[in-house]
Amino acid sequence: MTIRAVAQQPQESKGDYLVLTSGDTLWGEVQDINYNGVAPKYSKKISIRSKEGKRRKINRQSVKMFQKQGAIYEAFYLRAEAKRGSLLDLSYTITEKRGKLYFLKQVAVGPLNHYHLEWFEQGDAMHNYMDLIRKSNDDKFIRATQGIFGLKKKAVAQYLSECGALQNQIERKQLKTITEVVAFYNSFCI
Repeated sequence: MTIRAVAQQPQESKGDYLVLTSGDTLWGEVQDINYNGVAPKYSKKISIRSKEGKRRKINRQSVKMFQKQGAIYEAFYLRAEAKRGSLLDLSYTITEKRGKLYFLKQVAVGPLNHYHLEWFEQGDAMHNYMDLIRKSNDDKFIRATQGIFGLKKKAVAQYLSECGALQNQIERKQLKTITEVVAFYNSFCI
């Protein structure tokens, strides 16, 4: 089950769009990745091309969110924090323009939000990503998976400890993916 936060997104669907921090919405083809050169990289400015062919470049800091090819990306300033000195147990705190600016891809939005933090490795043309989850009233994201090792069971169960039924499902290995965890939480743990 996916719940969309309608207040954050334009009401009508005219294709791809970009929402500025001022609240203005621009419609057109959005481009945030530079494919020129050996490997793709994120552009310093996000460009939007209107149906009339007019192109406009906008500083990333002036963009609140955008939709590109049907995927929605939200802007967050994040600061990484390690638990108990372990680099494997990171959380990301939302800050007011003091952390690094990321555009996180929405996977599911509801009481428990699921995002992808995407990046390119040097010399690699493929998007890499990590799964992050965040309760809608929380100012932290936690990393929900650990690459090929899958779901970070202990970290996810601890973060969502207010839902005993979910913890039980994770412990009994009935919920094996972050998509299953998010759907269960948003359906039964509200």
